[in-house]
Amino acid sequence: MKEFNIITLSFTLIFIFMSFNKFYYYLSFLITMELSHIIFLYFLITYKINLWMFFMFLMYSVCEGVLGLLLMISMDNEFGHQKIKFMNLSI
Repeated sequence: MKEFNIITLSFTLIFIFMSFNKFYYYLSFLITMELSHIIFLYFLITYKINLWMFFMFLMYSVCEGVLGLLLMISMDNEFGHQKIKFMNLSI
């Protein structure tokens, strides 16, 4: 029961952080995504999931973080800012 309370609390904290943070900047969105990855990795370690699965998810998290930072740098070079609200994502 204790593990369930920790899981519920952590996902509630992520939801509250994501709902109150308006993601005005791209970096705040990336930090929130990395926070969710760290919490998921913590649960993989806590429940002693297969070590292979842990390393696969860790590799996925690192690649996603690097791609996100690359996008942020290229967006800063292209638009001159890192604000999401000013971007028009329509095709």
